[in-house]
This record gives sequence, structure tokens and C-alpha cells, in this order.
Amino acid sequence: MRAPAADARQSHHLQTDGYDLRFHLPLCADLAALPARGEVGGHKRALLQRCVTEARCQGEPIAADRLPAEVSDVLSRRMAELDPQGDIQLALTCPKCSRPWAAPLDIGSCLWQEIHAWAERMLREVHALAAAYGWREADILALSTVRRQAYLELIRP
Repeated sequence: MRAPAADARQSHHLQTDGYDLRFHLPLCADLAALPARGEVGGHKRALLQRCVTEARCQGEPIAADRLPAEVSDVLSRRMAELDPQGDIQLALTCPKCSRPWAAPLDIGSCLWQEIHAWAERMLREVHALAAAYGWREADILALSTVRRQAYLELIRP
């Protein structure tokens, strides 16, 4: 089990290669503000700009989007250390050839798949009960899950 993440609202400090950075860990609002489309590098830069609250090079202010790639990489690694649960990797093994590999857990995709499956299931249940009893959709959805399942069991062959 990984250690819990640091509080994302907390300000953190990093000094590397003459750069002095203040930053916070990515928040949901930071991730939601990213463009829906684009390349990973562009998203990384946009996220960096949102998370870096102050950047200085040799004491002089510098824009977050002007940080060298090496400094951005050090910052990314530091963020990962502070939030080890931010990038969950699943250890997988091919059942045919036994080759291991790691795949990232995309919790957003998992959530939307679950919501989509639930919505399709509810649509089928409403259709079945409306067809069998002539009930309105609102009345069917107002039923508790247990009650709705009981009625569905009654109409199943």
C-alpha cells in the first residue's frame, strides 16, 4: 500500500540547478482546465503553469513555461514523490507468454465506463417495466433499487 498523498493545496518548495520553485500538487480543477484535445507535452506544460506558483532562476523571476525540460522533469519527479497515488501503475502479465508490463490506471475512463454501463442497464430496466406494466419512466425511476429488481424478476421468463 502506498503512502497517502500530501495535501494538494499545500505549497511546496524545490531548488534545483539554480532554480527556486514554489508549487502545489495538481488539483481536480487544474486537470479539468486542460484542453480536451492535444498532445501530452502540451498538457504537461499547461499543468505545470497551473501548479507552479512562483519560479526564479538565479533569484530572477521566470515564467513557468520558460523552465528548461530538465527542471520540469525534476519537478515532475518531486510531485510524484509527494503524491505516489497520483500515477497508479498496474502490474500485468501476459497469460500466453508470461511477459510482464505496467499499465497506468486511468480512473477517469473507469468511472465513465461504469456510468455508461449503469445508464444502459437503467434504460433496459425502464424499457422492460414500462413495456410490461405501462408505467411511466419517472415512476419506474422513483422505485427503490430493491423494489425495481423485484418487479423485474416477476416479468423475467
